[in-house]
Amino acid sequence: MFFLPEDFIRWDKGTLAKMDDKAKAKVGDKPLFITEWNSMAVFGSPVHDEKYSAAFAVKSCMDLNNTLAGYMFWCCSDVFEEQFMLPQPFVGSFGIVSNDGIPKPNFWGFKLLSQLYPKRLKLPMRTNEPVEYAAFVDGDQTQILIFAQDQDYHKNETHGITIEVNCEAKKATVQRIDDTHCNPKAEWIKLGSPDHLTRAQVEQIKEKTRLQAEPLPFTTDNGVTRLSVRLHTNDVVLITLT
Repeated sequence: MFFLPEDFIRWDKGTLAKMDDKAKAKVGDKPLFITEWNSMAVFGSPVHDEKYSAAFAVKSCMDLNNTLAGYMFWCCSDVFEEQFMLPQPFVGSFGIVSNDGIPKPNFWGFKLLSQLYPKRLKLPMRTNEPVEYAAFVDGDQTQILIFAQDQDYHKNETHGITIEVNCEAKKATVQRIDDTHCNPKAEWIKLGSPDHLTRAQVEQIKEKTRLQAEPLPFTTDNGVTRLSVRLHTNDVVLITLT
């Protein structure tokens, strides 16, 4: 049986960060480790295999902004057992890698986070707007992380974003997690949703759904770079300017 988010108590956007804030206030100077969290508490929810989980992970980490001693997503792989284990691909299990070893969208969400430059600019955070962003710099390079996380599984709004950056960029690339990028479940469905994938099919899905940097058109004028992106609800975008 598969469960959708509306089958459970719906949290307000940003609730996880608020709960972590309260826990941090209680422990004071002691180190705090959040060792088991995910985008949905129920095994079998389809969100675990979809971009929803990636957007949730990215927003949660951006909201916390490295204020905890450790923050461990549950769990690394779909190959684990608590009460039962389903051998089919993409059954809504908790891991960031499928039981065939295929990285899921939340895996690529953490991959994007691992690429962020060391200095985060002081910009509004935890706004809980339909689209949120964060910016990072490393020397003359700039990154803009954009995410449209929403708790409503069925929402699919389109957002057009225009960005101006105070630099003259020589190159701009974009990495995406959306319906057509980093979406192995969609590729599995195209294959007919087989109960068991061959090794060749596994490699085919991996190759088609790797995180990729694509050229992003931009203009520069008087020291300002302008660019535009379009994203949908629960998409994640990372723009890099050099």
